[in-house]
Amino acid sequence: SLPQPLVEWLARVPTNGSDTNLVIEAGPFLNRATSHYYYLLGSTNWTTSEAWATQLGGHLATIETANEENWVYDTFANYGGTNRNLWIGLTNNPLNPTNFAWSGGQTNVIYTNWAPGGPTNCSGNDFYTAILGRTNAFPGLWVLENNSGNDNNGVTCGVSPSNHIYGVVEVEEIQTNGVQLWISV
Repeated sequence: SLPQPLVEWLARVPTNGSDTNLVIEAGPFLNRATSHYYYLLGSTNWTTSEAWATQLGGHLATIETANEENWVYDTFANYGGTNRNLWIGLTNNPLNPTNFAWSGGQTNVIYTNWAPGGPTNCSGNDFYTAILGRTNAFPGLWVLENNSGNDNNGVTCGVSPSNHIYGVVEVEEIQTNGVQLWISV
């Protein structure tokens, strides 16, 4: 069975940010191994996903271990029965495409899980990392995408992605309006 949110909550949904159309598909979910909470955002581009993540008090997910990636993939790649590719926070500098960093500011990248031959910037505009969903040729592996996630008209370096890309947000603490109801699991 799929994990259920541990907390029912009333979020402080920002209304004065650059993008007030924040879409949360699911969450927050607690990953007990990291003690962080995660949200699944609506399908959009990487930069909007990161902006929404900061409005929630975090960033797109920083994946530091295979166990954390497996948890994120198992929790969100098929959430609600919908196959999804997942934006994570790993990006590289267009001026130095081998210089990867996490959107949260960490520059020490200690874990990656690239698809064969990756990371590859096929179009010259691929600076954002996605985890491929279950119905792709390399499920669970990482690829570079352009900001919209639609390299070469939907082809990622010759592999046709079969899913829209949804952001996964990682936060250390849940922002609330002061009202929380805890439920037992």
